[in-house]
Amino acid sequence: MGFLRFLSLFLKGVALMLLGADVVTSLENGGVSIRSMLDVLGLFGSDASVWFQTILPISASGPVIMVLGFPGWALTGLLGILLAII
Repeated sequence: MGFLRFLSLFLKGVALMLLGADVVTSLENGGVSIRSMLDVLGLFGSDASVWFQTILPISASGPVIMVLGFPGWALTGLLGILLAII
């Protein structure tokens, strides 16, 4: 039980950091800049969409890549909130 609580807190913290990074980038560029989760995973040096297309079946890779196209702070924040509810 304690592990899920810690994981939930960690994910919500990551969501706040990603939201803060998007706010700072938006202020620097003078326009709205939102990083998707694919962009965040791309910072680690590989193209995540190609990786998911190779390891997942064709019917599953499309929806997974679509979900990873959502803002990074939204995905991690929602997952953190869902784990907190559980």
